[in-house]
Amino acid sequence: MILLGRTGTGKRSVGNTILGEKYFKSGKRPIGVTTKCAYGAQDFEQKRLFLVDTPGFLDPNIADKAIQREFGTAYE
Repeated sequence: MILLGRTGTGKRSVGNTILGEKYFKSGKRPIGVTTKCAYGAQDFEQKRLFLVDTPGFLDPNIADKAIQREFGTAYE
């Protein structure tokens, strides 16, 4: 599962909730926390869920090309 969305919308918090553990550092900040893709995994009923957190869309602190490259790594 890949978490996509705008900067500051709580993708990391959602990921932590889905996985049931604090895999991703999160908090209320006016700027994005994620600059590189981050990964977490959890087993559910004998199946493994892999979750990828991505940098936010339109993050003013990261160049658009850098965000696009990071989105590409989410599929590796």
